[in-house]
Amino acid sequence: EALAVLRGLARESLIALDATELGAALEPLLADKNPVTRALALRAAGQSRKPELAVRLARHLDDKAVCEAAQVAVHNLTYERLQSLQAVEQWWEENKHRTYLDLAEQAARNAVRRREDRLEELRTRHVATLVELVEVLATSVRDDRWKRLHTLVFASDPPGLTAACLRRLAVVLGERNLTANGAQTHDRTVFFDELGKRMDEGAPPLEYALQLEVASYLVAPGEVKQRAAQERRLLDALDHNSLPVRLAALRGLRRFFAPSTRVQVVAAAAAALRHDDAGQLRVAVATLQSPGWLAPNDTDKDRDAWVQTLRSIVARDALEVDLRVEAVKAMCLPCDAKGTRLEAVFSVLLQELARPTLTTKLRTNVMVRLPELIPAAPGLRRDTAASQYLDQLVKLQQDKDPNIRRDAARLMRVPDDLSNDQAKLLGDKLWQGAGERLVTEVDSGVYSALLGALRNLAADEQHVAAVNTRLRVALDALRDDEAAKPRVAQLVTALVQVAVNDKRSVIEWFKTCERLLAQPLRDRASVRTILAHHLERDGGKRLQAEPSEELRYKVWRLVIDTAVLREAPETWSDPRSLDEAKTVVRACKAVFASERFAKDRVVIDTVPVRLTYLRCLAAAGEAVVLESQAGTWLKAEDTRLAGRDRDEARLLLAEGLRQQGQLAAAWKTAGGAGSPGELQKTKLQLTERIANDMLGRKMQHDAVPLLEELLAQTKQDTADYWPRLRRYLEVRFQVESKHAGELIQRLDAWRRTRPELPAEVRKEVDALRAQLTGRANPPR
Repeated sequence: EALAVLRGLARESLIALDATELGAALEPLLADKNPVTRALALRAAGQSRKPELAVRLARHLDDKAVCEAAQVAVHNLTYERLQSLQAVEQWWEENKHRTYLDLAEQAARNAVRRREDRLEELRTRHVATLVELVEVLATSVRDDRWKRLHTLVFASDPPGLTAACLRRLAVVLGERNLTANGAQTHDRTVFFDELGKRMDEGAPPLEYALQLEVASYLVAPGEVKQRAAQERRLLDALDHNSLPVRLAALRGLRRFFAPSTRVQVVAAAAAALRHDDAGQLRVAVATLQSPGWLAPNDTDKDRDAWVQTLRSIVARDALEVDLRVEAVKAMCLPCDAKGTRLEAVFSVLLQELARPTLTTKLRTNVMVRLPELIPAAPGLRRDTAASQYLDQLVKLQQDKDPNIRRDAARLMRVPDDLSNDQAKLLGDKLWQGAGERLVTEVDSGVYSALLGALRNLAADEQHVAAVNTRLRVALDALRDDEAAKPRVAQLVTALVQVAVNDKRSVIEWFKTCERLLAQPLRDRASVRTILAHHLERDGGKRLQAEPSEELRYKVWRLVIDTAVLREAPETWSDPRSLDEAKTVVRACKAVFASERFAKDRVVIDTVPVRLTYLRCLAAAGEAVVLESQAGTWLKAEDTRLAGRDRDEARLLLAEGLRQQGQLAAAWKTAGGAGSPGELQKTKLQLTERIANDMLGRKMQHDAVPLLEELLAQTKQDTADYWPRLRRYLEVRFQVESKHAGELIQRLDAWRRTRPELPAEVRKEVDALRAQLTGRANPPR
């Protein structure tokens, strides 16, 4: 006790001392070498209630021996957790005018506020947890869920729980359609009655709004009494002076559709429009297009008000675009379960579409939804509406916005179930409108959409000629323009697709091929696609059925001209080229045999055509015709085939002889081809085929010279050399085994030049040498 009294007296003495005197007294103690002395001095100074000493004490915060005592002392003087001299200095600059008592009072108030904030945080967390439980119960299938919800929602503690739970229930139940459930109906009705009681007692507006909306979601279809009571409350609430109550009533009415209800919602929307109340207007429009709600039909009294109100929303530029888009959606609602639309809306939205001030998003929405409003029943009204809509789409191709032009082009089409005359009229409008833009349109997206519309139109036989004409006109206008190359490529693709799908008109796809093959395009690949489709899939039967002999002749000429453009003539031997080769053979036979167009033969009988014909005969396996035709053109008096061309013709003739089994004659003819030069590879391949045929016919003796020439013409560092050397040595050993030593020497000489052969090849070499030396059975 004496010690405690002594400490109290000491503290009072420290408090009574002047700050300057105390600071001077502390200086030697704080400078003492003993950390215990310095710590005691710091603790004593902290009890002095003199904030002006804080900066002096803070100089010891970096002293590891006494930093803890310094921190306690600084906190006792400032009531702040300051960790550095700089922080204390800044604090003192801001608080030098305040007394210790001021600081203590502020610290006390802060402690109370922190406690209250913490309690509020705990209450908020508690409410949030209970609200989550409310959602879990509301979405569950438990039989007792409504009883548990009743207990939870209407609990008196903590404060604000009921409002928070009702807010969550309004969201959760508003997203789900309620169905009657015998096991839960009573508890749900008790819940509904409790909300009704509280509403009738006169709850504050915000609480009343929540109660009103949630109660609307608690009434199941078929519960007549509850529905009537709630509908009355909702309709009365539309005139409430509180906006939250009116909004809750509009949301609640979404579960109570009737023509009379629709009248009231339209009136609420009109009132909101007059008063520029965007919030109420947005909720009213959303209610008008709620699930199960219908548009008025022509006999409903509220039709004009419904149309006019929604039209005014769409037309008011000051409103946000998304709200106006929602109004467009509402206008497109069906009038009945059959999906019938209100015809008056079509005219209204068509007029809006033409308005230049309409934003891109809104114009696009109107454009996309208008087809839904075209009368479905065939007849004059459908024809007229479809024509008006297409007219507007064509006009929109002049719009400055490429997105509008693109969307308009994508929607261009001739609807089904139109009268024949009207379908023809609309088709003409479409290809004229879209076709004109093909020359001037520069946006690639719009261009693709225009071409897509024309391709779809070309599926109708009565429009294919006009579409082709428009596409070809655009191609002629753009093909020499360097900047238009991407558009030209798109045009070519569209022309090919239309031509391929043209099942009726030979003349149309022929004209397209002519244009694609002409300069400067020379597009052999595209023409081949079209010809393959029309001449190779059915063997040319459709062409043979064409009544015009002149047209048939021109098509065959086109086939030949296309074949001559082949960049790699040697690829005719590729199996993938067989169908084209057969078509070229048919074309050449038809052209060279034509008596009516004999004068044209002089023009077409050129060296490139002759060689192409011979190559295709060889690829198609028509050896007899190949031998006859090549023999005719290789006669001495015919000098058009000369040099390299003559050598190739001789090789092709040799191939024809080979195909007929005339192997000796084929070899003799191929050998007479002079010095093939660039045809060397072709000659080697032919020689190898003749040699293989000879071996297949047991003509090993005749095959040896061919195999030897093959070997002589093959470089030793190529992959073909070893297989040809092995074949040559094996065959010659069969027919001339007495020369085995010479053959072994040749094999060994080649082996020495290849010290790093793969293991598999070394194995093959060793096996062959063993055969040649007699240590193994010779090959059969």
